[in-house]
Amino acid sequence: MNDPASYDEIASNALEELLNVPGDNGLYERLERQHASKPELGRLWESTMTVPPWVDWTQLERGQLVFSRYLIPILVGFGFQGFVGEIAAAPGPAKVLNHTKGLSAGRIWPRVSRTLQWLMKATESVESIQPGGEGHKSTIRVRLIHALVRRGMPQNKKTTSGSSVVGVPRDKDVASCSSNDGVPFNSSDMILTLTFFCCNPMWKQLPRLWVYPTDNEKEDFVAFYRYIGYLLGVPTDSTDCLASAAQAEQTMIALHADRKPPSVASQKITRTFVEAVADKPPYNLSEGFVNAGVRAMNPPSVCDDLMIGESGWLPHIAFMTLRGCVGLSALIQSAGTPLEKSIIKVK
Repeated sequence: MNDPASYDEIASNALEELLNVPGDNGLYERLERQHASKPELGRLWESTMTVPPWVDWTQLERGQLVFSRYLIPILVGFGFQGFVGEIAAAPGPAKVLNHTKGLSAGRIWPRVSRTLQWLMKATESVESIQPGGEGHKSTIRVRLIHALVRRGMPQNKKTTSGSSVVGVPRDKDVASCSSNDGVPFNSSDMILTLTFFCCNPMWKQLPRLWVYPTDNEKEDFVAFYRYIGYLLGVPTDSTDCLASAAQAEQTMIALHADRKPPSVASQKITRTFVEAVADKPPYNLSEGFVNAGVRAMNPPSVCDDLMIGESGWLPHIAFMTLRGCVGLSALIQSAGTPLEKSIIKVK
């Protein structure tokens, strides 16, 4: 799980074949059309179309429902804690985001919007996430994008003369590449990112917003993301860490304890996030409010390392008010759970 040299070789090998397939359509469409013609494409196709024996579609549907039920607090938690306190603070993901410029001030909202669109497709219905569904297809597209970014990321590697050069890793080169944070989108980064989306909402973000999921909701939510991780090419021994809510929580704790201090790249991304959010339409949140939110949702030491400024008492009160509104909305939404279950039975 913590090997920075391990990565999704199945997708990377398939990508090399897909890039040689003629046509202007997308990578997934090429895979769908040509998977029977080449062994590497067949391996990727089979791995994504095979449903693991531990998948319970009824439980995954309940997990999707948990996402919908707590959508507002999950989004607030992701913005103020998951993104800044976790993704931006982790050196590996921060390095990738900085290199791809996917979260520059002008592109942060389109990037977030695309991620949200993917999540909405993945949680739309259980049919959507099953093989052939739109959510399933979108998730495989994300996996191929990861392979594409990994292929194009500069890596520091040694030549035969011992000098350091910058190269673009191909399929046969990736395993020999080395950097401070390992291969981009390596297995460790992937399970870390998976816990951002899966574990942090249940045990960090929602409780800090005065929202408390039940034990059953945690089990269902974790089961859903375990399957998402499988589709994204996270190694089986890593997805086993999400075999239950208790194991998932322990994985999150272990990864957090093993994490390196935030890097300069982390500080840069955090600054970009604040600049992209503060005093911008449609919400026009003040920088003080953004800082108050980040500091309310993350440990002071992390905020200091990321150079998050202190906020005044007025922004602090404003964020506490938002906290209360979010908690109340989640309480009202939870009260509709019996109705939600009735809808599922009708479907």
